Amino acid sequence: MMFDTTKIGKKIRTTRNEKNMTQMDLADAMGISYQAVSNWERGNSMPDISKLSELCRILDLNLDELIGESESTKTVKKIISDENASITLEELAEVAPIVTPKKVEQVLEENKGTNDSIDMDALIALAPYLDDSYLNEIAEKVSVEHPSQLVGLAPYLEDDTLNRIALRYAETIDEGSLDTLIALAPFLEEETLDQLVDKYLSLESCDIKNLTGLYPFLSEETVRKIADRIMKAKDYHALSQIAPFM
Repeated sequence: MMFDTTKIGKKIRTTRNEKNMTQMDLADAMGISYQAVSNWERGNSMPDISKLSELCRILDLNLDELIGESESTKTVKKIISDENASITLEELAEVAPIVTPKKVEQVLEENKGTNDSIDMDALIALAPYLDDSYLNEIAEKVSVEHPSQLVGLAPYLEDDTLNRIALRYAETIDEGSLDTLIALAPFLEEETLDQLVDKYLSLESCDIKNLTGLYPFLSEETVRKIADRIMKAKDYHALSQIAPFM
């Protein structure tokens, strides 16, 4: 986000002191906790967009004085002046931390492609600010060109959603997918990971040594399947690596 929360916090603190207000006074005036005011002033967070106008009124500041003059400020002004204002995904990404999940959802809906899809990169950037149910619903419809795109989204999705999406792209598994598979492994169910590894093992180009990072996440059955192939290849170094997981 383009906002300097430390600078904004200092402005709130300085102006509050100039008006001889305590943190509790400001909190009471805004109907919020004094801890929220404290977090603003320390730069740990900043007011959400629904509170900015009220904060400016109480402190006798204009928005530019409070959060600075920037393209992000222009977007904030647009939203404040018209809750239904149309903004781009690029604009939204800059202000998402202070925008309600419903507004983030609204903008995403407005920016859907002609095939009712949403750009994966945009969804990853906005995932932390979306309602869980909406995120999981929309993730099912996103066009994923390669499993690597799921890595950024994985921490925010429900297990069932992520596993369904991952399995849809089993056919794209290849030698270049292993780093992605290892990154996704902590988020995937054992059964899903077993299926993806089985697909990789069916490839002529598969190199079993590259599966080492997946051993802790695989079922005993799959580990033994890999071990059998290692034994047939008489690769005793690889066998020593898989042995602790058998």
